[in-house]
Amino acid sequence: DLHLAAKKYGIKPIYGTVVRHHPVAHGGEEQFALTLIALSPTGLKHVAALASLSAAGLEGGGALDLDVMAPHTDDVVAFAGSADSEMGRMLLEGDDASATRVTGAFKELFGERFFIEIQDHGISDERPLADKLLEISAATQTAPLLTQEVRYMEKGMRDMYGTLRGIRQPGGERDFFKIDRRLADWSMRSALEVSQLHPFYEAAYDNTRLVDEMIPGDLLSSVTDMEKAGGLLDSGDVSRDDVRDLCTKVIRRQYENLSNAEISRYQGILDSELDRAFKSGVGPTLYLYHRIVASLKEANVELGPATGLGIQSLCAYLLGITLYDPYRYDQGFEPILDTESGGFGEF
Repeated sequence: DLHLAAKKYGIKPIYGTVVRHHPVAHGGEEQFALTLIALSPTGLKHVAALASLSAAGLEGGGALDLDVMAPHTDDVVAFAGSADSEMGRMLLEGDDASATRVTGAFKELFGERFFIEIQDHGISDERPLADKLLEISAATQTAPLLTQEVRYMEKGMRDMYGTLRGIRQPGGERDFFKIDRRLADWSMRSALEVSQLHPFYEAAYDNTRLVDEMIPGDLLSSVTDMEKAGGLLDSGDVSRDDVRDLCTKVIRRQYENLSNAEISRYQGILDSELDRAFKSGVGPTLYLYHRIVASLKEANVELGPATGLGIQSLCAYLLGITLYDPYRYDQGFEPILDTESGGFGEF
């Protein structure tokens, strides 16, 4: 959706993720942020792999280690330095030596594609942190990069965000209806507003433009036909007869050794199922899943087993959604093809 909308309005989409990693400078179970940006289809695959590994680690209470990241760094830009990063945390605690070790480790991992991240949202502790980061940048010959964190669109939404944040993360005696005016301004900034930071972070500002130029303008289109994928979900106009014709072709191919009477029996079961499916509004969804599964198979994606599937039916089998015909195992089988029964929610 992002790719198609960006293409429509002439905006270049940039694909990346924030992963969590274990401490590099010393042992421990803390988790720190590292931002990754893809520069090519290969880089996009690596970013996706690291996002999955990071998510799996977080589910298990852990995070990424450098040796896990190492095979997935080609054509990936990485940067760290925010207050949520290990480097930023070390500098805020006055441990410049550890911050330097962290920089060296990531530079060894990503080479010249590792940047020191500078942020300035106008809060008190960011300018001193930025100054320290620029010193580390010069000492380690690691290029700085200027970024902004965006959590809402307009400045007027700052108080609302502060209130919601207080509700979500209440702390002690804090009154979440009393807005903390020290909160950073995380609104979307215009190019002109960001350019006002140029005098303070000239090299970082210029490097951000250079990294942007490194990123292809139509990265996702080189991986797959996004226009086709975007139309995949548009199945609302499919009719009962469309699905019946599709399933009938499969019946004739799948059951060619059966007698005419048996084939007629299957056709009757199919008609009954389709009547129920389209009457309850489930029909277009069955067709949608057929298209998704067919597209995945065409892309050589391995489909694993599913549990809790409440949509077993002859129709689902003929559409390739399920792998067996339930009527072969139970002549009295009754499918769940209506939304009121509750079973369809598991689909």
